[in-house]
Amino acid sequence: MQKALAAFTQGEEEQDFAVHHAGVALEHLLKSYLASLHPVLVVESKPDNFLSLLHAIGRGTTPVTTIKTIGLSEAFTRVKHLLTAEIPIDAKLLRPVMEARNGVAHCAIHDHAATATNLALVIKVVDPVLAALRLDTTSDWYWGDYGELRESLIAKRNDALRVRISAKVARAKAVYARRRSEFSRPEQWAEVMAMITDGIGGHICPACENPVLHSGEVVHVEMDLVPSEAGDGLTQSAKATFHSKSLKCEICHLELNEEELVHQGLADSVELVPTEDYHLYVENAQALAWTAYERDVGYSSDGDEPVDEGALEETYRMFEADG
Repeated sequence: MQKALAAFTQGEEEQDFAVHHAGVALEHLLKSYLASLHPVLVVESKPDNFLSLLHAIGRGTTPVTTIKTIGLSEAFTRVKHLLTAEIPIDAKLLRPVMEARNGVAHCAIHDHAATATNLALVIKVVDPVLAALRLDTTSDWYWGDYGELRESLIAKRNDALRVRISAKVARAKAVYARRRSEFSRPEQWAEVMAMITDGIGGHICPACENPVLHSGEVVHVEMDLVPSEAGDGLTQSAKATFHSKSLKCEICHLELNEEELVHQGLADSVELVPTEDYHLYVENAQALAWTAYERDVGYSSDGDEPVDEGALEETYRMFEADG
């Protein structure tokens, strides 16, 4: 099942593998439940299948590879009969999953737009079967890093945005785990992490939980002229607000756009102050502010046009009055 969800996170090109792996995983799980009751329950009910029945009772006389077992459809029918109340869907509702799995296996064709729906149907069968086997339906041993994606797929309000974000986060977690495994010693990984995250602060990646930078734009710029620290005139002071529009983690490669940041509650507005952490944004804000100021008072920062002394003196008196 983890392979199915991993394929789903890779985008449309891997959707065939998503439904194929999900169908195979479901078939194996259903047969596991039947075999837990008795191995004979997974054997095809055909007159010429006596040798397979012998294997099911531990008296096999032919190679085990010759056993003929039931397929996904019959496995579901039998388990549904045993867990009628627990499994919330019937064979008719599960039919698209079977058709998608068979379509990929035999013709390499299926409806990509239905992938999320088909995965959700599989999960709705998997959960009660895991419970019947007395296994934790949300355990990482079965779902791996895809627990959040599982929740998104079966949510009552299964909106595409939530599923898309969960898929991105799951894929990023897998990348993070793989990158960590490439280092044989923990101290090596710590050194690399320190270099990557040096100077980054304020936000945490929702996938790998490491510092991450947001990209965006400076909005609501205000430009003031204030007395210089040396007391020899005026200097510019910019106030601005930075609005998050995207996230890109250099560690796990998670990327979220503005819509996805808003959905996750990660799109924020930060008031920028002239500190080292935000110096790049403040420089941008000052540039924007000076452009507006030049337009208003007729002053050019390149020195080609004279300063409007009257405007500067009026601004200076305002600061004196406030002080």
